[in-house]
Amino acid sequence: MVIQFMPLLGSSQICLARPQASPCLVGVEQFPDSPAALTDLLQKEADAQILLFGYTHRAAGDRQSAPQIFAESFLQTLQVHRFTCLVLEVLPVGQTGSAIQQEIDEYNLTGAIGREMASFLPKDDPYYRLILEKAHELGIKIYAGGQSYEKLLACGRTVRRELPIVQTEISDNSLKIIRQLADQDEKVAWFGGCIHNDLAPGKANGHGSFGWRLQAQSTRQVVEIDLVIPEISQQADYYRYLPLPPNCNWQDFIPEQGVAKVLNLKSGSYLFYFPKN
Repeated sequence: MVIQFMPLLGSSQICLARPQASPCLVGVEQFPDSPAALTDLLQKEADAQILLFGYTHRAAGDRQSAPQIFAESFLQTLQVHRFTCLVLEVLPVGQTGSAIQQEIDEYNLTGAIGREMASFLPKDDPYYRLILEKAHELGIKIYAGGQSYEKLLACGRTVRRELPIVQTEISDNSLKIIRQLADQDEKVAWFGGCIHNDLAPGKANGHGSFGWRLQAQSTRQVVEIDLVIPEISQQADYYRYLPLPPNCNWQDFIPEQGVAKVLNLKSGSYLFYFPKN
């Protein structure tokens, strides 16, 4: 595969990976760190009101995680750009007055992470808790965008995100709360599994994605950003769900250091690539 670099507008580059069939049309830029990459994106997408951050759930023992990157490198930049609402897939959506909703309301007032909220944070990754702690420090309010709380209680709190019916439920719940917040002129960020935020999903994950529905139903500008940690994306071939053109080799964009920002020129989706550990 031959890679050609041609200038984009400004200081960007377009990376044309030309296999025999058809080109891999993506724009590629390199940045020293995550805040610089996100700041550049928000400057270019100045009208964006909704940011959909997708990631691959890590396996126990992985050294790096997307929640760590999000907590340590993105939250401050989001606050600077006035994204003050954060919807988290990891938290289930409860009815008004439910234990989980009462705790989320209390958290948004005081920053206290209640027992019910904490019970849904993955035990092997402390950075979900750090997201909550830093979000409150920055004045960012948290909203639930996961499974339905009452259904989880009814089935013994068993989380089966891989089931199509569960993926559809998460997609519907996230879509509903994001639309409500955006209709109130709030700037909203969403953080969850990359199967849900696709603006142009394939047949394999169309049922679980709300990104394309949100873009079709809303007049607000929606931006998809997938976080690519190579070791995690390779597990169980999760890279298949990355928003790249079909003729691209997903590994071609892994940087040796810093962050590579990759733009799918057809769908408008972004990917932030991180180095291998």
